[in-house]
Amino acid sequence: MNSPPVGQSSSVDIAAITQQISLMQLPIKMYTNFFGRESTFEEIDQVISRDGSATAFQSMTLFGLGGIGKSSIAARYIEKKMEENKYDAVFWVYGETAASLRQSFTDVALRLKLPGAQPNLHNENLQLVQNWFRTTDCKWLVVYDNVEDDSLLEPYWPKSSHGTAIITTRNHNLMHKFATSGLEITSWDAKTGSEFLLFLLKDNIGRDIQSERLSAVELAEKLGGHALGISHMAGLIQRKSCTIAEFMRIYLEDPKRLHKSELQAVWDASFGTLERNSRAFLGVASFLVPDNTAQDLFENRQGHDLPDDLEFFLDDSKFSTAMEPLLDLALIKWDKDARIFWCHRMVQIQFRSFLSLEERQQAFDNAVVLVYNAFPKQSDSTNKHQLYHQWTQCNRCLQQVLCLKDNFQEERRHSEKFKASSLFCELLKECQRYLYEINAFQELEDVCELNLLAVETLDDQEQAIDIKASILSHQASMYESIGRVEEAIKLNTKGYNMRLKEEPRKGGLLGGFEQNLGYNYSTANQHETALIWFKKSRVTWTEWNVKEGREADWPTVTKKNTARCLVYLGRYEQAQSLLDVSIREFKQEKPLNWAMLAFAYFVQGILERRRNRSEAAEANFMEAQNMWFKGDQTRFHPFNAGCIYKMGVVCLDQGKVEIAIKHLRDALEITKFHSDAMPVEHARGLFKLSEALVQNLSTNEGEDDGSKKEAEYLRDEAEKYLLRRDKSATQFGNEDAYDKWVPIFWR
Repeated sequence: MNSPPVGQSSSVDIAAITQQISLMQLPIKMYTNFFGRESTFEEIDQVISRDGSATAFQSMTLFGLGGIGKSSIAARYIEKKMEENKYDAVFWVYGETAASLRQSFTDVALRLKLPGAQPNLHNENLQLVQNWFRTTDCKWLVVYDNVEDDSLLEPYWPKSSHGTAIITTRNHNLMHKFATSGLEITSWDAKTGSEFLLFLLKDNIGRDIQSERLSAVELAEKLGGHALGISHMAGLIQRKSCTIAEFMRIYLEDPKRLHKSELQAVWDASFGTLERNSRAFLGVASFLVPDNTAQDLFENRQGHDLPDDLEFFLDDSKFSTAMEPLLDLALIKWDKDARIFWCHRMVQIQFRSFLSLEERQQAFDNAVVLVYNAFPKQSDSTNKHQLYHQWTQCNRCLQQVLCLKDNFQEERRHSEKFKASSLFCELLKECQRYLYEINAFQELEDVCELNLLAVETLDDQEQAIDIKASILSHQASMYESIGRVEEAIKLNTKGYNMRLKEEPRKGGLLGGFEQNLGYNYSTANQHETALIWFKKSRVTWTEWNVKEGREADWPTVTKKNTARCLVYLGRYEQAQSLLDVSIREFKQEKPLNWAMLAFAYFVQGILERRRNRSEAAEANFMEAQNMWFKGDQTRFHPFNAGCIYKMGVVCLDQGKVEIAIKHLRDALEITKFHSDAMPVEHARGLFKLSEALVQNLSTNEGEDDGSKKEAEYLRDEAEKYLLRRDKSATQFGNEDAYDKWVPIFWR
């Protein structure tokens, strides 16, 4: 199985998929009380073609203070254009974090039903959507909402010569880097702000219209015409069932407002009216992702017990009652049909500021419990310690975990008294494993570093050491994958020594570290040392199983890894024997351990090639890739690139040059994606493709179609990429010069 290049379809014209349909993907109902701004729409139209059919790509940035209405303006504008049939498709992309951008593009790919789009294939989905932007005849518009970091936006910005894009941001500098034009969204003047307040309170205005209008102007002026602040003021007036003038007298007599800004006074007045349950919900929401938080998160009855102050989540009547004031005060929005919550970032920030340190700690810990219960867990009773079967649920929770991570970091900046719970550290530990499996190394590095800081705040030092050892293991796995194997060995050795000091010893975790050191030394080409560690792991695991009342056996994954080590030591018969057992046992696992079985077939392919059985090797590399795809997982994973590369290599061994060239080009498409972090994988593909092109020239004498020049270029590029990893390299003319630097998993 060798899938077509990402962004292309083997049998369907992607541009035709949406040519005849009108498609709209908007945020939840965030602009139900939209007011005014018609002149702003006219200014946007002056930049963006009125009929949406301009041949050139057009873009603009809406920038301004938080809570001033940028997102509402963008949402209402594109809804208006859809009503006018100006666009065939519009999309809303949440641009605050890498995770939200990634998920948004996956949602777009799935909404478009692009061939090959799947919920977990984020890198492929990005390429599919970018290709759709380039090739479709549809009139499309995409909004990137709340973008603050230009480096995060870069990969997701349309690579198209047509279409329309709008950015909403507080960062006006984005206007210069991406958009062709910018428009500052400012606060309303007092007159317009008062008209907005009167619009919101149209059913609750007092009889003295003149007095109400003057009070509305005074209130709007005090709030600086801030749209979100005025919305909250309207909610307070409605809840107190008073006129605007009456509320104004009460508000002005409050001595507390003299010591804070008018906006802060409004927030505090809103928050101060909340009952216990409403306050507990808003506390949790203030630490979660602001956009699109699923209601399911609050209804999960599995896992860790809910804290007492969240028990009302499990009672539908009490839950709805708690929501009412939050909705009335516009502190949250709730799409009951989509079962989604939305809490404005400014509300989150202001409410956290309103809470005391102890209250913030409790709210954060409550949010952690909810996300922890939703996030899948690794097995502790066997040596699986994997999440491959649960990637879909991990992906659903990822943005929440990363949001908690960022908020914890922010709280620690404000106060060193803010502490992590053991549950938070455990949650980050589970997330680390998932990030490692999906190859998200930048996020993995960030989570590991934060978790190392978090565990230092734990009171239970034994638990802190246990979690810290796991963090070191994940960091080591990451470093090995990106070619920094010496650092991986140091970290795993440190973690292993920490495990040795534990009493009683945890045999499974100890055996895991011994196995990881075997991995490391294999990648470092010290295969004899690696075998020693794999043997230690076998003994540790066997003794542990016996102690726990299980069969005196050792994990299948360790057998597979030992077999691979034996292959590189030239002990082929012993390797084959262990591989036979490993493959049989992996096949018997329920559910099917597709990832580990794929790795086993890959090792079998390596063994067959070393035995000069090229056809058998090719079959096993193909089976490894097929098994990988049984998990419906990402084509952009380095392991898949390794399978395709190896198929190209063994095809070249057999003289099937044209097929080899195709495989190698496909592999390079993937390795190019990872070339910054993994330059050697890309280098070896470039080198081998140059060999294949030269071989093709010798087979077809006198038919040089530019292959010679390309081969020379590829060879030069291969050397450059190898030098990124090994600055002292002098040998560039054989596979081993590159392979010795490739992680053992896909070497």
